[in-house]
Amino acid sequence: MQLHMRRLQNEQDYWNIRNFIRQVFTINERREFSWHIARFDYWWARRHEFLPDTRMEDVVFIWETPGGEIAAVLHPEHKGIVFQQVHPGFRTVELEVEMMATAEAHLGATKADGKRKIYLAVDRNDRMRREILQRRGYSWFEHPKAQEHQRRRYLNEPIQPVRLPAGYSVWSLREDEIPDRG
Repeated sequence: MQLHMRRLQNEQDYWNIRNFIRQVFTINERREFSWHIARFDYWWARRHEFLPDTRMEDVVFIWETPGGEIAAVLHPEHKGIVFQQVHPGFRTVELEVEMMATAEAHLGATKADGKRKIYLAVDRNDRMRREILQRRGYSWFEHPKAQEHQRRRYLNEPIQPVRLPAGYSVWSLREDEIPDRG
């Protein structure tokens, strides 16, 4: 199927992307091959902090079917750190390559050494994307703080006790503490 790429145009696109991400997350059996809706909402609400002096119309790309159905979305989380949200029913090597080329052309960051860099997120079990990235000359980068976590558990099972290291405690975040998280 021929997909058409366009840039984000207005706030309605945000709502359409949000709905798309919710659908994809469900189709993927709640595995985080795409973002969870809470992560997308948080990013969108703080987008001007994550991407200062950046218009979303310049950095969010949408691939649609001829009927206007979203098939994929490409966007940065921070400058040079890019995520591909892809509906599994439309996922092809051609789409992945086109999204990567778009990211390289529009979403890279210039580092202090003058080199352009881009980090594309990939699930460690995503063989297709890893092979494409390798053919394109990318190398695997394991950020020490960016471990992959699939937040999933059955709710009818008991919560297992957790042993905290000495000196640590856990409590619920109060609303007045939210600004302190930044």
